Amino acid sequence: MKTILIADDNQDNLYLLQSMLASSGHTVVMATNGAEALEKARKSPPDLIISDILMPVMDGFSLCNAWEQDPILKDIPFVFYTGTYTDPKDEQFALSLGADRFIVKPKEPAVLLKIIADLLAGPRKEKGKKRRRLKMPEKVLMREYSESLFRKLENKMSELETANRLLKEKELALGNSIRNWQITFDAMNDAISLIDLDGKILRCNTAMAELVGRQIKDVIGQNCYTLVHGAGKPIPECPIIRLKSSRQREFLEFFKNDRWLHVTVDPLLDDGGNLKGGVHILRDITAQKKVEEELKRHREHLEELVGERTAELEDMNKELESFSYSVSHDLRAPLRHLTGFAGLLTEKLENLDEEGKRYLQVISDSAIKMSRLIDDILLFSRMGRAEMRKISVDMNALVKEALRELETEVQGRDIRWDIGELPRVEGDPTMLRLVMINLIANALKFTRKKNQGIIGINAATKKKEVVFSVKDNGVGFDMKYGDKLFSIFQRLHREEDFEGTGIGLAHVKRLVHRHGGRVWAEGKVNEGASFSFSLPKS
Repeated sequence: MKTILIADDNQDNLYLLQSMLASSGHTVVMATNGAEALEKARKSPPDLIISDILMPVMDGFSLCNAWEQDPILKDIPFVFYTGTYTDPKDEQFALSLGADRFIVKPKEPAVLLKIIADLLAGPRKEKGKKRRRLKMPEKVLMREYSESLFRKLENKMSELETANRLLKEKELALGNSIRNWQITFDAMNDAISLIDLDGKILRCNTAMAELVGRQIKDVIGQNCYTLVHGAGKPIPECPIIRLKSSRQREFLEFFKNDRWLHVTVDPLLDDGGNLKGGVHILRDITAQKKVEEELKRHREHLEELVGERTAELEDMNKELESFSYSVSHDLRAPLRHLTGFAGLLTEKLENLDEEGKRYLQVISDSAIKMSRLIDDILLFSRMGRAEMRKISVDMNALVKEALRELETEVQGRDIRWDIGELPRVEGDPTMLRLVMINLIANALKFTRKKNQGIIGINAATKKKEVVFSVKDNGVGFDMKYGDKLFSIFQRLHREEDFEGTGIGLAHVKRLVHRHGGRVWAEGKVNEGASFSFSLPKS
């Protein structure tokens, strides 16, 4: 005698399985969800478990995942028995979690008992070998489970769309051939009636008669609101009343006698186009409502998980910001000492030779460079986490503001500016200002060796985006190294030729990406370069 644990939230399913297994001499333990099954199994391990998939509290996939991670339960056969998840991908996912069998309902009792007997009689197929179970983190498990659930919903919607298409084809055949109307009518599973403008049933199919529990002859002549709603007159939300004024399809969903029903009423016109009645279709959508409710419940659970993860990330960002400022403070103090004491040594040692003075100057310059690098790294980190404040931005005014900030870089130089008319965009003005300052400063730096620097700032409006470009006639670059330009600390020119920390263009890339845009560059050695970025159109 073996002990078999059954996990299923449907009492009818539990009863049928319990009866079938008990009649075969097995002891049966029942649970209505995965969490309850797991708790019972850990207290008293069974010889085999049969689990449904769609259950409250803990579903079958999560139960199997926990089962296979338990050192005691992992060697106990796990069988999925489901009538909801029938896609091959669902079976593949279930087996990857560690399940021994994936059985689709309904299954002949003899066949099901044979499968169970085989599993109980011998060792698991992979016992003594390395299991092929896919060990998935919680996030990956939730994603795979969500994809499985969405596949099920898509299949169900596809079935409904196919059914609706077939229904329309049959309704068209009904209108074109009255002689074959009743034959076609009775072949349909939905409860359909032909009604007049007062709601009186003129004809109906077998499904309609069965739904209301009467013979077809007893349905004819009755009012639909009496048979369906038990009312003596049309209910306020009656689709037939609305049909009279709208002359188009009307529908109603309602709950009655433990069932969800969907009523559709389509207008029926005579040869002159006059409304003479309607085609009344009554459909039981209880199963569809259950699927929708399950989907809603799992979506809410996913949203809850996302909220928890978001809170964790926010805490981590706060800790990172605190750490960044702490590191910045701890690094700046020795840098100030280096700069200060190098200056004091220069003043103190009056007879210091030129080489010694150069050494001290290198120390002072390196400390200043390190301080600037710390500032750039902190700004890079802070802008990556800063909250965006999107508004309408005047890019013409923003470029003028950037040029004013870079006035010291322009003094004493011959620069020819070619600035076109720039459109307004939706974005964070502070971030976009930093983008423009970095690109213009980059153009000024690499045109420094030209007798006359030429810098162009222009924009082009496309179908889905606005593209901005900053072009110069500077030293340019080799395009085979272009993919490194926007990476942090990447430089294509020697530092003794062009100063910098290697963060500016990486900063541009991060800020543009936060706006949903992209960045790229084009250039040739000694022939200048063009740096571009796009922003989505509002």
